[in-house]
Amino acid sequence: FLTQNNLIKRWRSPRSVKIATFFPSLVGIQEVAMSTSSVSTRIDVDLVLVIDRSGSMAYNENELAIYPPAPEYAPPGWFFGDPVPPSSRWESAYEGVEEFLNELDMSALQEKVSLVTYSSSASLDQSLTTEYSLILQDLDLRFNSFQGGGTNITSGLTQAAAALSDPAARELSAKVIVLMTDGRITSGGGPGWFVEDQAAKGVTTVTLSFSDEADIDLMKTLATKGKGFHIHAANKNDLKHAFREIVRRLPTILTK
Repeated sequence: FLTQNNLIKRWRSPRSVKIATFFPSLVGIQEVAMSTSSVSTRIDVDLVLVIDRSGSMAYNENELAIYPPAPEYAPPGWFFGDPVPPSSRWESAYEGVEEFLNELDMSALQEKVSLVTYSSSASLDQSLTTEYSLILQDLDLRFNSFQGGGTNITSGLTQAAAALSDPAARELSAKVIVLMTDGRITSGGGPGWFVEDQAAKGVTTVTLSFSDEADIDLMKTLATKGKGFHIHAANKNDLKHAFREIVRRLPTILTK
């Protein structure tokens, strides 16, 4: 069944068919009228992507993300605030989100998407919109000057909750947070309590860990507390697949 937070649209197309029975009667062949109907369901979803932009995202997925040294593919003299180096985890995240939005375009759900990015603090980069190209534009801007910083997941989740309370949010829509990180918490404290609080309000949290340096156990715990699911991606190709898989699994989660 669908939760009360979901908006349901039903359409019925009755069709009647008469078929003869196999039992004769005194007045001739009996006929039974049968009808069929079809039901289609639409779920409106307000969804926030919460993407890690901490310093480790400037490194390649196969590197140990500790500065110094600078990322392997960075030009000589590179430092945070310069354009993000080639083959970075941030580049992989961008391509993963691109796959995610392409998959949304083909889904049966009706989604609005918002973007939050976070490091030591978080920012609401895009409020809820159906213009998915705006999400990619916001991510693209980060390539020009990648500031780095620590990993404050609680700050990212707090901004996500604010985005879901935005006037653009739909009252009867399902509410979903998709949280991605490549590392471990360095500030802001543990977010488990916050995810549980949001779940009590009907917000589902899906988590995605990227690279072998990510805190997989934490992300699994947050997904459980958030009544969602967790996927781990070890590399760029896995990350693209993970983002597509999240979209494909959402209808199952939201219609439990």
